[in-house]
Amino acid sequence: DAIAAPFDLAGQPVSASASIGVAIRCAGGATADELVGEADVAMYEAKRSGKGRAVRFTSGLSTASAMRPGQLGSRLGTTSHPAARPE
Repeated sequence: DAIAAPFDLAGQPVSASASIGVAIRCAGGATADELVGEADVAMYEAKRSGKGRAVRFTSGLSTASAMRPGQLGSRLGTTSHPAARPE
């Protein structure tokens, strides 16, 4: 509800919505790129279902639209997701 509340931007009322994809794995189940890719598939499913939705990735979701390995890194400008890089 908080994100949907209208707010003022340069004197104009603005509303926002969010479509969220969630991917959850137990320890040792996937690389960061795989996990983010699954969340991406779930996010696009949320968008297809309508605005303002959250969808959890399941094996039943189509992975045909999932990014191929390395594609995520090129989108982020890195070779792996920042969360997977050691400090």
